[in-house]
Amino acid sequence: MWGFQCRHRRRYRNSYRKESHLIRCKMESIAMGLLHDIGEIVQAFSEAVDSVLNKVQRKPEWLREIKQHQTEACKALIEGIVRNCSMNGVTEVHAPVRSIANALSRVGMGNDARHRVVIAWNLLHVAQDAGWLVIHQSNTSTIVRITPAFAYAMYGKWFALAGTACPPMLSKPVQHTLKRRGGYKTRAFRKGVVRGKWSQVSSTAIAAANAMQNTPWVINKRVLAVANAVFADRIDPDVNGRERQVWNHNALLDLANQLGSHRFYNPTYFEGSGRIFYSCDLLSPQANDLTRGLLLLGRRQRLNKHGWYWLAVHVANCFSGVGKARKLDKLPFKERVAWVRKNSSVLVAIANDPHKHRALWWNGIGKKAQTFQALAAAIAWDEALRTGYTQQPVMLEQTCSNYGHAAAMLRDPHLASLTNMAPSETFSDFHSSVLANFKRVASETYDSDVVGSLTRNDVKSPSMVLGYGGTVKGIAGTMMGRKTWAKIDDKWKRVAEPGTLPARLSDNPSEHYKIAFNMATLAREAVIETAPAAFAVTNAIRQCIKAHREHGGDRFGWISPSGFHVSLKSTKKVEDKIVAAQFLGGAQVKWYFFTDEMNWRKMNTATSPRFTHSFDAAALHICFANCKFDVVGVHDCIGGLPNHMTRLYRFFRESLVAIYASNPLKNFCDNYGVEIAQGDMNVSDISQSFMLS
Repeated sequence: MWGFQCRHRRRYRNSYRKESHLIRCKMESIAMGLLHDIGEIVQAFSEAVDSVLNKVQRKPEWLREIKQHQTEACKALIEGIVRNCSMNGVTEVHAPVRSIANALSRVGMGNDARHRVVIAWNLLHVAQDAGWLVIHQSNTSTIVRITPAFAYAMYGKWFALAGTACPPMLSKPVQHTLKRRGGYKTRAFRKGVVRGKWSQVSSTAIAAANAMQNTPWVINKRVLAVANAVFADRIDPDVNGRERQVWNHNALLDLANQLGSHRFYNPTYFEGSGRIFYSCDLLSPQANDLTRGLLLLGRRQRLNKHGWYWLAVHVANCFSGVGKARKLDKLPFKERVAWVRKNSSVLVAIANDPHKHRALWWNGIGKKAQTFQALAAAIAWDEALRTGYTQQPVMLEQTCSNYGHAAAMLRDPHLASLTNMAPSETFSDFHSSVLANFKRVASETYDSDVVGSLTRNDVKSPSMVLGYGGTVKGIAGTMMGRKTWAKIDDKWKRVAEPGTLPARLSDNPSEHYKIAFNMATLAREAVIETAPAAFAVTNAIRQCIKAHREHGGDRFGWISPSGFHVSLKSTKKVEDKIVAAQFLGGAQVKWYFFTDEMNWRKMNTATSPRFTHSFDAAALHICFANCKFDVVGVHDCIGGLPNHMTRLYRFFRESLVAIYASNPLKNFCDNYGVEIAQGDMNVSDISQSFMLS
């Protein structure tokens, strides 16, 4: 009898474990195509492949491989289309080709990178035969436009979720160790180090990555209900404007509704400079405004005095410039808290009737919008007042982190003051200082109307690029905004994104780039005048690269303060033409493949930002490695539950003090015999600064 009971218990236990494993791996199974019926779409794809077969006399290699792995090829094609195209716009062909090729590599299709690109390019032509998209080719570019029929067919399908290639996890991720990468239970999904090797990681970096992926999340149901209602309205121009990320928003809402009340986790991985990313793009705090508004931490917290203070700071930050609120995120913390308390009744009204009070929290859907973050903040404040509890993550961002790191590296007190790395009674705004000089420089060329129209946003992106060693040409591209295409003289050409400075100054698209280049030149002058020391770090790094090259080195690298090994090797590109073989006319697209020959010019431009990013990453590594509570990391931003933010703020500043007390830039330059000038800034003062806001 006893033996029978033991066997019965073992059978029950094994059955329970198997069922639990299936539940835990559900999202991964969906992403692998093991759940849900995708026969309808695969059938349409199969018919398009058969149509191509009828056009050729001899079956080429790429077509044989597609036929052999039909389901995988179909999924890769859809991922490439969904990730890069939208129902209302177009994209340059290289983006979907690259996405498709990456998806093919995950399932083992293609012999090498070139072969996968060939398959991807041909898959787009298969999609065109199926009526899913239209390919426009001109002498200057190749454009892909999604068709409405395909968009409507895909909406609501599981594989229309752009992030299902990297789904959320319903159980705690596998822990990273020095010996192996962790994250997903399905090993094929684990990314490890993108553009690098797992041997580069350190124990401190691993502790931080585990802390981030061990933090549980849930969907904010109240925000989700509002978002479902808002995006169900297909007529409202505010909702369906040019900046509406149709696929991203629809896919995100699909995934959020599927998750319901489930607690989930987001696995982490590293980029080659040490930065930590979340694997599931759709539900990452590093994603867009809607995503951030939908995310709550998985654990509730009863607020103490520290928690009330930091929750109020977060609410003020989210409402900065939203509705009738002024620019709050540049005020001292106490003034932000006072604003929230003064407007508490308004916040409660927004939370309890968002549709009636929409004008108070609606801030558009663009890149810089804080629409759903503001709504989530109001709801969090309302729930905290009623219950005393919250799950709202509080996020704090390092102000102008690239210039702040430069100030600490060079020990420059002036730049430290501009970037809040030095103790002060008030917050400094680096970009506003640049704007003042930009207007003065621009007044020598442009009239008062143009100068008066210049805003802080016009100089923010250019000045950030310059801080990483950007060129005038690169800044001009930044001023043009996101890649936007228009047909000019029967040719597709890039024009300025609506709302950008070139687009505001001229209605003639052919003049946009010239305006952008002129303004970029003036912006560079303004940044040099505002912070002359800002370019010293870039110059020092480039001198180190020169010395490295003269000694016969190829791969350039360093060990970050957290022990992460950063290793760079930029190689030259060779242009090739990829041919869609099923068309006798030979539809071609230009593609660049990397050789083994060093590209020192690219190394010069790429290393400076990677160097700064490695210090961003190191500060986060050291900070989070000491945390025993839930944490959120977004490169130079840190977050967590409100009660923990006082300690987290202290940990982050202490990590910066520890990093720069060792004078890392000088030590690095000394290894190559490069001299740098430093000021008399006391780096220990960072511990008393307001460098997070």
